[in-house]
Amino acid sequence: MDRPKRWYDRDETVSYMVSLMEQCDDKLQVECAKIIIEKAKEYGVKITDNELEETVKSFFRRWYDKNKVVQESFEYLRQSSFDVQKGIAYTIIEKLQDL
Repeated sequence: MDRPKRWYDRDETVSYMVSLMEQCDDKLQVECAKIIIEKAKEYGVKITDNELEETVKSFFRRWYDKNKVVQESFEYLRQSSFDVQKGIAYTIIEKLQDL
């Protein structure tokens, strides 16, 4: 079985959250991004400026790289454990489904 190419495709819930966010307007994406960052920090996830800088240098072709806050939130999510990613995904999905 082939491994998913994107880090967020390892779990269908996280993948679904990412696809929902991609379809949102910029304002809603930033709103969700702020929630992701807040939740990740609550779980003790930390990223360094260097990690974020390396992400910016390495990539800038993904849809979520177009906004600094959204990009930062996805780096927090990527650095999170599998369980934390899934928990945050449920939070964002619930928010977006209530709209």
